[in-house]
Amino acid sequence: MAGFARRASWGRVDSQGRSSAWRSLGNLEEAIASQKEIVMLQPNSSDSLTRLAQLYRMNGQVEEANRAQERASAMGENNAQ
Repeated sequence: MAGFARRASWGRVDSQGRSSAWRSLGNLEEAIASQKEIVMLQPNSSDSLTRLAQLYRMNGQVEEANRAQERASAMGENNAQ
């Protein structure tokens, strides 16, 4: 199990790097795809969902951005309780 957690952690780091790189290059579709990988690896991370919402918004995908932000906000509220 520890090996899986380590791979998942490295997968997140690698995907985050790719997401940032694609965003810097102006390829928002690839940045979104990489950020979605991060969300799949860490489904309880409100930060990852917030980043995904930002990318969606930058790409003009307002409905998707709102859904991702609502999920992130709900997680934040659950963690505060």
